[in-house]
Amino acid sequence: MRLSGAHLYVDVDDVLAETTRAIHSVASALFGHRVEYEQMAQFDLARSLQLNTEEHAQLWRAIHEDEFLESLQPLPDAVQTIQRWHQAGAEISVVTGRPPESRPSTLAWLKQLEIPHDALEIVDKYGRFGDAAVASKEDLAHREYTWVIEDSCEMAVFFSERTQSQVFLIDRPWNQEFSIQSSQIQRVRGWLELEKVCSVLRPDDGKAR
Repeated sequence: MRLSGAHLYVDVDDVLAETTRAIHSVASALFGHRVEYEQMAQFDLARSLQLNTEEHAQLWRAIHEDEFLESLQPLPDAVQTIQRWHQAGAEISVVTGRPPESRPSTLAWLKQLEIPHDALEIVDKYGRFGDAAVASKEDLAHREYTWVIEDSCEMAVFFSERTQSQVFLIDRPWNQEFSIQSSQIQRVRGWLELEKVCSVLRPDDGKAR
């Protein structure tokens, strides 16, 4: 499989890293076991975990500590697939909606797991930061990604409406009720299925023009 000329967008949390499973464990330790991971049907952590404002703020601080971010496990087969794609010539842009101050710990995690990437970009996907130095969601529409790999329904719809990129939505509890209305979005159960699906695509399939 040759991927020379392909530019891939790969989200971090719940695409590369098993972040929400780890968040669920932290929340259970802090506040008691309220919901199962599989019951986290909302992208919003406070709603999914039934947290009040004070609890959400406490959890937010805990899950952005360097120790937490650097200890996350990768999704099964994610590292090996990314390595193979990079060796095949793909340009890999790792993109995250984490706060800007999480950049060093995110880079440390990528290095620790030997995840190849040509760029790490912090993007204010959900209007949380108000930092002019951070890329906005609108900036992503001009990046000309060939494939986009996300877990967020909002971001999947954004790319399908604003670009010609092929979007792959990693199956997660919070996107189960999402009804796919665009041929540009394809749901995949995990990285093994994703690699199988992508193996029959040409490097320019889905590339924004």
